[in-house]
Amino acid sequence: MTGALRLAVLLAFWLHLPLVFSGLYRYSFDSYVHMFFADHYVRDWWSLWEARWYTGFTVTSYPPLVHQVIALLTPALGLSRAFGVALLAMLVTFPIAVHSFARVFVSPRAAGFTALAAVFLPSLSLAAYTFGQLPTLVSTLLMLLAASRLASFLRRGSWLELALLAALVGAGAGAHHATTVFAVPIVFTAVALAVWLDTPRAFRLVPRRGLVAAVVVALVTLLVIAPFWIWQVGYRDQVPIDHLSRHNYLVDLSAQDLFFWAEFGVLPAALIFALRGLRRRHLAPLSVAAIPLFALGLGGTTPVPSWLYGQRWAWLTYDRFALWAGLCLLPFVGLAADRLRPRFPEHRRLLSLGAVAIGTFFVSQAIVTIINAHLPLLRPFQPAPIDIRPVVQFLDEADHRRWRYLTLGFGEQMIHVTFSTAAQSVDGGYHTARTLPALQESGVGQLDYALWWDPSGNALRPFLAHPERYALRWVFVNEAQYEPHLRRNDWALFADLSNGVRVWHRPGIPAIDTVPAPYYAPMLRVAWGTLPLAAMAASVVLWLVHARQAHPNWSPAGIGRRSLASVGAK
Repeated sequence: MTGALRLAVLLAFWLHLPLVFSGLYRYSFDSYVHMFFADHYVRDWWSLWEARWYTGFTVTSYPPLVHQVIALLTPALGLSRAFGVALLAMLVTFPIAVHSFARVFVSPRAAGFTALAAVFLPSLSLAAYTFGQLPTLVSTLLMLLAASRLASFLRRGSWLELALLAALVGAGAGAHHATTVFAVPIVFTAVALAVWLDTPRAFRLVPRRGLVAAVVVALVTLLVIAPFWIWQVGYRDQVPIDHLSRHNYLVDLSAQDLFFWAEFGVLPAALIFALRGLRRRHLAPLSVAAIPLFALGLGGTTPVPSWLYGQRWAWLTYDRFALWAGLCLLPFVGLAADRLRPRFPEHRRLLSLGAVAIGTFFVSQAIVTIINAHLPLLRPFQPAPIDIRPVVQFLDEADHRRWRYLTLGFGEQMIHVTFSTAAQSVDGGYHTARTLPALQESGVGQLDYALWWDPSGNALRPFLAHPERYALRWVFVNEAQYEPHLRRNDWALFADLSNGVRVWHRPGIPAIDTVPAPYYAPMLRVAWGTLPLAAMAASVVLWLVHARQAHPNWSPAGIGRRSLASVGAK
């Protein structure tokens, strides 16, 4: 491991250790969603059906690897701490993955600077602490590592490299499908072109190896999360839900603040180097990847997403494209920092100005990174913290779980309620998996804050006016603005809980029908419960084998250090 890479890993550790252990991730949008899925696997590893959201949905709608890892850690750490440990491990490992990716395009020294810049990549901290998108980050990390192995396979044709590539791609698909579908083709194509243009002696051999790699990657991606692809075939399109990343950032300043400045910081300055890189044979493929990803990262500001994805563009969120664009721009930052070496005395003054510019860049990015980590506190998106224990106790006592419930005004804390009890809700936190027509056609996200989406309350009306259709008897209200809608639909106040939450009910609602879960072939359940973790385990084992081949005189005490060092090998 080079000095710069070692420094980057240490910086990442000391930066994120206090942030993670202070529990900032619990204030993010999606962290509780992933804890819910992890809790599902804790309760029943082999079950593909989850009854606690939306009157039931299939968990094969979301790749399971990250959730299963958290589930494995939960008995020892607890659910929230297990999520935090997984998040910290990803954040500390991220500079290593960025370094390995950068080595495909730039020198070892420049790759070291790239790894340092990755520590302070604003979109990384935004995704971790504001959006809570751990699966996306894990799959992105695995994609970067896989990209370096693709380059090695194309150069050398080693079957070990191909096997490691396949394992990493399989694990990445098992973590999150969007990275595999949208980022991997662009990034891998850039890597293949860079190797092809940089290896004149193997000019004909590289395309053949590339074809082999493409077939292997496609087959592994289909196999590891086969139940997800089966579910996707039967997926029914929903009415799109508004998202700020699809707005025009030039018009909507709120969208600009969150999805441009908070995503990139001052990184767009590197576009100058990316444009210049189009003239350089070894950098042109990276530029060709970075520029369209950056355009996609601008969301609805440009027509590029609708051109590429048609009507489906309205169901995508574009913060992840900004993350991938930032990662493709980072090697240009590393290259700029690497060139700040005086070759002639008369250049020293100019280089001093360049050093100031690079230093200002790093400081600016560090400031944005730290602000992003605290953004949910500095700019609260959620209601004030709620003590959910009285709600959970109410649901678990007597026979209250015979009916479904709904929370109103809890924000993302409603998901905390859902994985703290076995009671069933008509609401949930993963909109893609919804099967109730009233939700699919509503155009809103969670019912819990339906009035934020639509002040008229139209989305709530099917559930409040006809609760018998959903066995919905209990409504927990944390914000008084929802109470007129309840009164209008003949709901009555049942109790006031000690945390200030009010319980409303509709008497005479029939209890939940005892309906068995849908049948899933045993092969699908076994595949879902084993293949993603098997791909991850294979990645670790093959990487250790790779490290031993690269360093024959390894010792058990040093294998971890040397395996990390081999990541940066070109």
